[in-house]
Amino acid sequence: NHETVPANSFPYGNMTGEYSSDWLYSSLALQWLGFLDQTEKLQFIRHGRYKHIVPDKKLMVIALNTNIAYLFNVWRLMYYPDADPDGQLAWLADALALCDVDDLQALIIGHHPPGERDLSAQWTRQFLNIIGRHSPRIMMMLFGHTHLDSFRVFNKERLVSIVSPSMATWTETPPCYR
Repeated sequence: NHETVPANSFPYGNMTGEYSSDWLYSSLALQWLGFLDQTEKLQFIRHGRYKHIVPDKKLMVIALNTNIAYLFNVWRLMYYPDADPDGQLAWLADALALCDVDDLQALIIGHHPPGERDLSAQWTRQFLNIIGRHSPRIMMMLFGHTHLDSFRVFNKERLVSIVSPSMATWTETPPCYR
């Protein structure tokens, strides 16, 4: 969440020009998204999110751009205080509905874990409602941001989220990886 300039600046997909995050997402797409097709890469470059089906595994990988719901995202604070910035939660619901139709399992990944204190509570509530409706399809959720090796249990949704540690130290946390 600190890669942009200025830090914590994640404008939404409809933002173009000098304030866009396209430069960051394009760079990432070139470096580590070789497995995505052109449509998926464009989705990532435009919105910082993608969904990718791994057919032989009957799996859909759903990568969320949780930075847009980050409380310190200056664009969210100034212009987009709504619960579904960039229509991402509607997009997630559609992706999970497709998993239902095509009999796919879902792996959801993102940076900020739902329920983290610096992620929008309104966004988190809507996210939990969506995953609750589709919990039988979700095999796992993986997140980061906290620099701690932990997990979250969502009792109502009957799901567990792994929160991965970080190689970057933060206050009292040593570097580690899973």
